[in-house]
Amino acid sequence: MGRLMLAGNLLPNAILCSPAARSRETCLLLQQEWTFDRNVDWNPALYHCPATRLCEILRTANSAAECLLVIGHNPGLADFLFATVQFEESFPTGALAQLSVELDSWSEFHPETVINLEDIWRPREVIDP
Repeated sequence: MGRLMLAGNLLPNAILCSPAARSRETCLLLQQEWTFDRNVDWNPALYHCPATRLCEILRTANSAAECLLVIGHNPGLADFLFATVQFEESFPTGALAQLSVELDSWSEFHPETVINLEDIWRPREVIDP
């Protein structure tokens, strides 16, 4: 996924990541594919995080981040996708969803914010770029 993000110009300005072992490992593996590290907010609230709580966490994200990567856990991330963009398909471990929002600052984010689903990549579907 790191190479896909690099090839697709999807590199984040900031990362919100659960400090759980698998999430940390995922974050470090992604960053190995990039030529520079990103600022990571190791946020324990992302562990067992329901969709409503994720909305609250997003409001606290780095306001300067135009592209934010969230690395967390299911079922919370899948529930967030369903609640915000009505995505009902499988969102397995290691999957990547590209969402877009029109905000001047993450502090403006709320549960009714209009979110667009741009694309979804699942590990088994990704061909190495």
